[in-house]
Amino acid sequence: MAFWGRCIEKEQLLGENRKFLQGSSRMVSISGPSGAGKTTLVRETFFDDIENIHLFFHPTSTQKGVIEVLRAELCRISRANEVPVFETLIDGIAYVLALTRRQRIRLILDGVDCAARIEPNFLGALQELWEKNRQSTQCLLVLVTESHIALQNRALENLLLEADAEIEVHGWTANELAYVFREIHPEGGNLDLLTLYAISGGLPGVVHELGAAKSYAADDLIDYVFSDKGAGLREMPEVFLLRDLRLTSNNCHELLRGVAAGQTRWSQLQDRVSEPATPYLSRLIGKYGLLEKRYPLLHHSSKSSVRYVFKDGFFRFWYAMVDAPELTVLAAQSDWKGLKAAASVRMNSFLAETMRQWFLDRYIDQARYKMEVGAWWNHAGTATIDIVAIDRSQKIIEFAQVENTGDQTALRLAAAKFLEQHPAFAGFERRFRILTLDDMQNPIF
Repeated sequence: MAFWGRCIEKEQLLGENRKFLQGSSRMVSISGPSGAGKTTLVRETFFDDIENIHLFFHPTSTQKGVIEVLRAELCRISRANEVPVFETLIDGIAYVLALTRRQRIRLILDGVDCAARIEPNFLGALQELWEKNRQSTQCLLVLVTESHIALQNRALENLLLEADAEIEVHGWTANELAYVFREIHPEGGNLDLLTLYAISGGLPGVVHELGAAKSYAADDLIDYVFSDKGAGLREMPEVFLLRDLRLTSNNCHELLRGVAAGQTRWSQLQDRVSEPATPYLSRLIGKYGLLEKRYPLLHHSSKSSVRYVFKDGFFRFWYAMVDAPELTVLAAQSDWKGLKAAASVRMNSFLAETMRQWFLDRYIDQARYKMEVGAWWNHAGTATIDIVAIDRSQKIIEFAQVENTGDQTALRLAAAKFLEQHPAFAGFERRFRILTLDDMQNPIF
């Protein structure tokens, strides 16, 4: 099942591969959030006649284990029964670079940030080794890493500065996921698509994992996630949080649970912890990259109106639907029937909130260059609008609410309050729209 056929990231990687084939050596870094499909991208891009050595590094990897894999790969490539025994991993990489003086090879170090844990000086030694050999080898060195981890590791950051190209893998937008959905589940309906978006957050790696369900129908996805078969998917964020980010603070976890529950104001989050919340929120935004601040449209510095939201929809799903105490107890008891029933009840409200993000995502994606788009709320919290889209060139302002009723009364009242605060748009043509589940895949522009 090919997920990267028409994606810009694959085109970028193919472009770097073409440069590699035309020259000598290149270093490319691929970064992105956990579950973004970085490994899948590499696998679906490099399938020609050039040899690949693909080494995986995990928090539990050992130097001996990785070296054994590397030696096995070298035996395969050289068609020899024996290759040297390396004392260190960097000795093995040096051997590969020497080999590539006469043979083209792509060396893929997947999860390279974890390599420093098994060989403390690995990253600095790799940078030095590459600088020494890059002009004489025929190697494409591909470094795959979690985007936020790179910012926390000075040695890794220095190594990535040597890269000839940086490719950042993002989750799919709503429009991109809708395209993929039509390919993988052509008979699917809007509820199926919304459920897939809610669970995966648009992350290709999670969509790929969900392929293990019977189908991409909503019931099958829920059956899979909240069953013994879905244990690996349910554990994905926890592994990343604890092993990779090393996020162990109970206060941080409690704040993330609060945001997932819809408590997005600072005052609401402060009530969840006994210590000042601001330092922890700053860490979750800056150090860990799990949250971001969101402001009402056209109020980008309004401290009193700031909302805290997840940057990653999959983590939002995990904290709201997997990490919930009553659900974790049922999973620990292997009560899969009870777990699915409890999750299905919670899922209804979760899907309603997710649908708001879906349509906002579609507006942002479609109108990125010609409109200002975002949600809006006033300081008092008495008026909210799910989507305000401004087209200054055409002098059009559109107000949209995502709900299951066609009544525009509340929307028009909120729009009047918006225009009171922004009289510059008083002369713009006003459009009002109620968006429902039926509109998820419809052309709305």
